[in-house]
Amino acid sequence: MSNIPYKFNPVITPLPPITAGTNGIFVSSGAYLVSSGLAMSGAYLKNTYTMRVYSGGTVKGTVVQSGGACIISSGGTAKDIYVSSNGQLTLSSGASCNGAIIESAPCFGFSSAYINGATVKSGILTLNENNSTDTDSRFVNLIANGGTIVITDSCKVFSACADVAGEVLVANGGSAENAVVRSGGSMIVGSNGLGMGLTVASGGTATIASGGLLSGALFVSSGGTSIVQSGGTLGGGVISSGGTLFIKNGATIGGNLMSGTGAVIITE
Repeated sequence: MSNIPYKFNPVITPLPPITAGTNGIFVSSGAYLVSSGLAMSGAYLKNTYTMRVYSGGTVKGTVVQSGGACIISSGGTAKDIYVSSNGQLTLSSGASCNGAIIESAPCFGFSSAYINGATVKSGILTLNENNSTDTDSRFVNLIANGGTIVITDSCKVFSACADVAGEVLVANGGSAENAVVRSGGSMIVGSNGLGMGLTVASGGTATIASGGLLSGALFVSSGGTSIVQSGGTLGGGVISSGGTLFIKNGATIGGNLMSGTGAVIITE
């Protein structure tokens, strides 16, 4: 604790002025920490601690746990943030996040935010912001590793990955471009969901459900499995040696499908 330059004592009334430090910031229970045009590193938010980062503010290496909340407003930035045990991270319009790990957090709200690099270890990360017409990539490099990523409501995600018991669900107007499924992960393109390029590597399973569409190419490599259910649509793809594609009766294949020595199985 000797490296922490500022620590707020909850028994002091009133609290001392909020001050930034380089190695850690602690606030007392129920306190409200504000960053505006200020860089903070090592904040720890728990038990009703709340941090709000305004335009020009930056928080780095922040831990948000049960009862804690970190709210990044327009122009604010979060870097390397860790959210667990029902902590809350909210990114408002124009906010950005670069690097997160997310565990046991049931719900996140994002509005016109930028997220580059997040890993969902458990719980559910829901992305429902309408960015389908944006030219830049606002949601990039998201990994479901034991947790679930839900992409819905005209939200577009680039480079999503389902890995090690993680799941990516795309439905209800959501879309995922250049997604990867591997090592026990799974991806479902559900009703009114859109996949644009998908690679299923060893141990991964991808399902195109009824009403789902995978446009662009599907690549299934050795040990990977993909299923096109009745009512689902596949735009074409390549099934490599050792890969398997199941096509249910009532599915639609809308483009070229090359199997090589991979297996394409048509079933009821």
